[in-house]
Amino acid sequence: MKLHNPLALRRARAIWSDPHRALLTLESFASTEEDGGRDLQAAISRVQDPRLLEHMHRHADDEVRHARLFRDRAAEVAASQGTHLGQKNEEMGRSFDLRETRGGDDLDAHGFLQAGLIDDLGVVGYICMLHVAEQRAADFFALHKDASRGAGDERTSAIFEGILK
Repeated sequence: MKLHNPLALRRARAIWSDPHRALLTLESFASTEEDGGRDLQAAISRVQDPRLLEHMHRHADDEVRHARLFRDRAAEVAASQGTHLGQKNEEMGRSFDLRETRGGDDLDAHGFLQAGLIDDLGVVGYICMLHVAEQRAADFFALHKDASRGAGDERTSAIFEGILK
C-alpha cells in the first residue's frame, strides 16, 4: 500500500464509507473520465504524428472505458440504495465535483482548461501537460483505491486497481 497523506486518506475513506457520498463520487468520476475522452478527441484532430495519434486514440478509448466502469459501479451502488443515477436530493447532498479540488470554473472536471488547450500549448506542451495530469490522477486513484478498500468497498477498489494497471 502506498503511503498517503493521513488527512487525505481519512477524508477519502469517509467518502467510501458513506453510500450516498460514494454514489455522488462515482458519478463525478464518470463525468471526469468522459471529459478526458472528449479533451483527447478534440486534440487528436490537431496531431499529425501517426504513433502519437495511435497513443492518443488508445488513451481516449481508455477514458471512455473508465467512465463506463465508474458509471456501472454507480448504478450498482444506486440500486443497493433503492435510488437511481442522477438522483440529487437534500438527503444525498450536493454532487462531489472535482473542479472544486482542481481550480475552478475555467477547468473541466478532468482538470483541463475547457477550450482549445492544444492550440494554446502546442502538441508538445499538451502532451507534457497530459502526462503530468495523468501522473496526478494515478496518485489520486491510488489514494481512492486504498481508501475504498479500507472502507470495505472491494468492488470500487478493484475498479481503481484495474484503471491503475
